[in-house]
Amino acid sequence: MKTSFRVISFLLIPFFYLNAQSNFNIEQYKQFLQSHQNMITSQLLEMYDAGSFRNTININYDGTLYFDSIDAKYNLTDYEKSLIQNYGFMVSERLSMDSFGEALLQIYHQDLPVFVSTDAILHAFHISYDRILRDVELGILINRIDNILNQLNASMPQLHNTYSSNPGMLQMLKDVDVYITVPRKLFNTNSAPYYTDNNAVVNDIINQIMGEQGHVPYTLFSENCRIMDWSQFKPRGHYDDNQFPILRKYFRVMMWLGRTELYLLKPRSFPVYCEQQTFNDIKRQTIDAFLINEIFNLAGVQPLYNEVEDIIQFFVGYSDNVTLPNIQFLKSAIGLNNASELLDSLKLLEFQDTLKNQSFAYQYDVRTKICN
Repeated sequence: MKTSFRVISFLLIPFFYLNAQSNFNIEQYKQFLQSHQNMITSQLLEMYDAGSFRNTININYDGTLYFDSIDAKYNLTDYEKSLIQNYGFMVSERLSMDSFGEALLQIYHQDLPVFVSTDAILHAFHISYDRILRDVELGILINRIDNILNQLNASMPQLHNTYSSNPGMLQMLKDVDVYITVPRKLFNTNSAPYYTDNNAVVNDIINQIMGEQGHVPYTLFSENCRIMDWSQFKPRGHYDDNQFPILRKYFRVMMWLGRTELYLLKPRSFPVYCEQQTFNDIKRQTIDAFLINEIFNLAGVQPLYNEVEDIIQFFVGYSDNVTLPNIQFLKSAIGLNNASELLDSLKLLEFQDTLKNQSFAYQYDVRTKICN
């Protein structure tokens, strides 16, 4: 008999952590997709034979060793026995446990035979990994990220003074203020933006995050809207733990930092509910990205940022998005002195041409974030 388990939810932060295979070749993958785009089921089965399967095995369980003990301890129903006879196993919600450990302990106390499956071993690995990750988040990452955000905020006056004489930069300065203030306010509700007229924008974003509604058209860092899946901000797994309420705040902070996209090139997908991002939308978000990189340098948080990046890379591997170091590289590659130079459309086009030739540009967007 095989028992079903309501296993404690394990979540490897898929919203901003992207596990990369070291031998993965993006060009080969793209070539494979291109050459097999019209593949049908029969062709796939020829390439990877799934084998043949019987509908039932129709076993006689009466003579099975220890079946009588199992039947007596679990009081199997006739339907459950019929499933065992037809398929050799059955999954019972009636006998479900909260974890593999609880089920194995019960089997031990009832002196029953046990089958240790690979998913039971994998569950133990996941739970161990999950606990280690949680402890690192509680002991290191939350504090470091909160410090980074506060130091970035403290550097907003300096960033403002650098560009305030240029009216064309005001909107992007306010964008950076919003980008930084939202996660600060998620950590601490008393946090306020540098620009007071950003209060309404920040509060509306916070309300959207807490509302957790899925796939909503929303205007963010551009004139045209984008689709925001606010339901992704709902804490889950070990982040939804009454014993550690700070993890819920941390989850939402990292969701914001990991899922807030700043487009450096026009997205290739066609929106259903929103107009395409315009050239000026892309220009605005590109300048946003360079200003975020600049305020990181002004705040002197690079050591903290590197520490956070190293920890996350240790757990889940490298990011597949354009990162702050990539932005710094591109700044040098095009000889950019300050972000306001990107107001010149020709300079922006030079940047985009340079970006297109980089291996890290495949996703065509930047998630300028304090996490992998």
